[in-house]
Amino acid sequence: MKMKKGDLLLKIKPDIYIAERDRAVAMRTSSKASLDRSAAEFKRARDMSAKGLISNSELEQATTAYEVAKATHAQSDAALKQADESLRKTTIYSPMDGTVSGLKVELGQRVLGTSQFQGTEVMTVADLSRMEARVDVGENDIISISARDTARIEVDAIPDRKLIGIVYQIGNSAKTKGLGTQEEVTNFEVRLRIHDKDVILRPGMSMTATIETETKPNVLAVPIQSVTTRSQNKDKEKKEAPEPDEMAANDAKIKQKNEKPKEVVFLVDNNAAKMVEVKRGISDDSYTEIVSGLQEGKEVVSGSYKSINRELEDGVKVKVDNTKNKNAKTASK
Repeated sequence: MKMKKGDLLLKIKPDIYIAERDRAVAMRTSSKASLDRSAAEFKRARDMSAKGLISNSELEQATTAYEVAKATHAQSDAALKQADESLRKTTIYSPMDGTVSGLKVELGQRVLGTSQFQGTEVMTVADLSRMEARVDVGENDIISISARDTARIEVDAIPDRKLIGIVYQIGNSAKTKGLGTQEEVTNFEVRLRIHDKDVILRPGMSMTATIETETKPNVLAVPIQSVTTRSQNKDKEKKEAPEPDEMAANDAKIKQKNEKPKEVVFLVDNNAAKMVEVKRGISDDSYTEIVSGLQEGKEVVSGSYKSINRELEDGVKVKVDNTKNKNAKTASK
């Protein structure tokens, strides 16, 4: 159901609030009468005190009674305003143009709404013309995201189209799941404003989003699985004999741990793998940019993670496999 701003949404049975307002009106009337009487007595006592007809203590009593009456009247006036406000809230109007996307109660159900307790959610009015997507981003990636970054959004209900969104809010507080367990995950909520207006979306739809933190045109890129790492002194370690001394072995392990491995790709050179050190730039889910170490037009070995990261070595024979990818190369020993 579509609503306009100011349209009546619902009414809460106002009997109790009307009775409270009537009682507040009666108390205000009573306090006003008491105030008028105290004011008259105070004025009379002040005039008589000026003529020396009453003592100072009697003037003080009249003054105190007048001040108390003024405070009581102010209190009753505030109570009447509160009762009027409570009665006004029994009629609820739409705060915006939108659509009733959720109705939680039916006619005759009891609802709660006081300053001491959390109120009952009655209904949800949403502006479906301004939809947003909310995604959880890991703590390692959140530092790369900035406001106004572009996002590509895939809605499960619209599989043949990617929507465009803009980052407009990044959560400052972490959302931790599985605290204290091995599955503990820390995420931050990022909100995306969807720009596409010609699609029908509904609150609660499932989606995934790819946020573009940086864009570079005309770069040299290779499949992300083609880039692997190798130890700086791996060949040297193979030639050295194993140290019988336990301390020497521990020192070698510490040294190897502190060394930063180099990033490499394997090229096809005369049907053999040739290892080339490279420097990576930005990347997405499928490709990574090569900043240096590789020239355009070279054939790069691509395959599974196990083949390239663990099995492939410099000089290993390779063969072309055209069954899955026209340009794919697989390692062969």
